[in-house]
Amino acid sequence: MSVTVDDPAGRGMREALLAAALELFFRQGFPGTSVREVTVACNVTPGALYNHFPSKEDLLYTIIERTTAEGSGLVEAALEEAPKDPASQLLALARSSTLYHTRHRAASLVASFQYIHLPDEQRERVIARRRQQRIGLERIIDAGVRDGVFRLPEARGANAGKLAATAIANLTLRPTEQFGPFPRMSDVRLAEFHAQLALQMVGGSAPG
Repeated sequence: MSVTVDDPAGRGMREALLAAALELFFRQGFPGTSVREVTVACNVTPGALYNHFPSKEDLLYTIIERTTAEGSGLVEAALEEAPKDPASQLLALARSSTLYHTRHRAASLVASFQYIHLPDEQRERVIARRRQQRIGLERIIDAGVRDGVFRLPEARGANAGKLAATAIANLTLRPTEQFGPFPRMSDVRLAEFHAQLALQMVGGSAPG
């Protein structure tokens, strides 16, 4: 007998499966993790997973969608609270994005790198959402260039704003990917450091 997410027990098991899957996908990768491993971690049979998720791929997609929504929400709130000039907006975006990735290392890495294993339709949704996020960053950079507060290097025919946006997006993720937690630097200090780096990358200076 299947359970629904409206049932407290059903919600609890769904969350347990998501948590177990996230940890396993982070440590072993999506291809290296079986449904049985996920369910064993929750002390249920493999068949129990399908009461909550149609497939292992749907587990991954749910993790990615949740992670993306949470991260985007944090960034959007930071942008809303920050002054509207390009420099302040860029600082707020880079600061909040770094902070999220640092505080949610496993989820961020799974979302960033394991999405390639999703079915085509789900993978395209993830890519489209990321494209929209990057476009928002490009708009901030383009506004700064128009206002004369950002100065980008010559891109020799390429879209300099797009290249800068990609570099800054990678900047906010890379500490999580390469170095993991920073025992000698707090997440807040790291986020501020990366915000200042992002501003320097576009030739900007701190708003007065």
